[in-house]
Amino acid sequence: MAGLGKTLLCIALLSLGGCKLYMSGHSPDYSIIIHGTGDLDTNTDTMVFQVVYEELGIKCTGKSRGRSDGVKGHTGSYTCSDGRTGGGKSQVTHIKGGTGAMTDNCGNSIEYVWGADQAAIAGAGETYRQMHTGKNAAAADKCNTAKAKSDPTQQVEQAKPPKPQAPASPQEQRLVQLKQMRDQGLIDDAEYKAEKKAVLSLMFQKTLPGKPRVAVPPARPIAPGEIPNIQFGKYYALVIGNDMYTYLPKLKTARNDAKAMATLLADDYGFQVTTLLDATRADIIENLDALTENLGSEDNLLIYYAGHGWLEEDSSRGYWLATDAKPNRRTNWVSNATLIDTLSTIRAKHVMVVADSCFSGTLVRGAKIGVRAGDYWRRMAEKWTRVAMVSGGLEPVSDGNDKHSPFAKALLSALRSNASIMDGTQLFEKVRRSVMVAAQQTPQYADVRQAGHDGGDFLFVRKK
Repeated sequence: MAGLGKTLLCIALLSLGGCKLYMSGHSPDYSIIIHGTGDLDTNTDTMVFQVVYEELGIKCTGKSRGRSDGVKGHTGSYTCSDGRTGGGKSQVTHIKGGTGAMTDNCGNSIEYVWGADQAAIAGAGETYRQMHTGKNAAAADKCNTAKAKSDPTQQVEQAKPPKPQAPASPQEQRLVQLKQMRDQGLIDDAEYKAEKKAVLSLMFQKTLPGKPRVAVPPARPIAPGEIPNIQFGKYYALVIGNDMYTYLPKLKTARNDAKAMATLLADDYGFQVTTLLDATRADIIENLDALTENLGSEDNLLIYYAGHGWLEEDSSRGYWLATDAKPNRRTNWVSNATLIDTLSTIRAKHVMVVADSCFSGTLVRGAKIGVRAGDYWRRMAEKWTRVAMVSGGLEPVSDGNDKHSPFAKALLSALRSNASIMDGTQLFEKVRRSVMVAAQQTPQYADVRQAGHDGGDFLFVRKK
């Protein structure tokens, strides 16, 4: 039920010894696991395939046909040994394979990955078994459920004792974590599928035909208090907290948040901090310009803002509102465009913006996921970085009823818990769940739009 374009086949399949494809899949709750193989005819774009429902012992055969260019994909149908029938569709998502979905006539739905690399697809199957819910496949099978309803004397197969599981890899653990977050409502289906796809893509990476496969060792965990021997550069921070607005409602926690953040960055991480409390637009622009003039190519800069924010719906542009800002007058508003211009021209290698304000999500592109392998910390330290962590998307965010806002409280806690080195992605993972549980807002973390990001990440290095 899947295919590759003929050009890609010549590169990716024929050199591997033929057009044999493999698939592994699972039901939405991981109670049913399937695996299969297919033989693709590149001349007719048709494939004969076999599928096995594991634990149920059901074997299915079928045929698919369609365009193998990743646009329309393959569609097909199948018949199984117990009489059930089904159909599905798959498509190419990268040179190594793709994804698909199938449904049988009882209503069991299966999503799967496929490709020419048998070891990678088998690895995906092992991951799905690790994520097995413990629910008996026979009891979960909707065909068995339908038979039981029509024949009350029929007993569903008893649950089998769980098989011993091998220790899960970091990617497998991440998939389990993503599923749990989705089940708990902390991320929606779109976020779950996007991040799951990213993790699976990394799991299936391999070298092109003709080149030796190189195993990438996982990064050795950093022991508490241990700092890698890397030149991280000097750290600077501009911390802004606005409570006392002249023309807008006053806030309660922004100043406290800024002061606590400035103290933590200076004392625990060695930042040289400039703190602006109840700053005007002129204060903010003056200090941004000074940083542009004074920072060098090995420096790191964190810009923290807590205060009012605004979204101009006609232009979809976000703004930070200085304490002298007026409603419906942009004279003293600081636009995202101004911030992006600053990030584009400033010479610091690593820059991170942290914004605790309404509608701050206009700064970022979307969610990303980090996988740490090999000499990760050194590579991140060398790459140009322009990232932003924001307290919410295109939504109002909470000022909080405590000493700190929900976002600032989670951020401070995460930074205090770090004993050695932590990147922005790890920091975000710690902050996001805490905020979503405490408030009706969803933090985001990604590279800043059109600001020169080159794949690095901001590194928080604890003082020795």
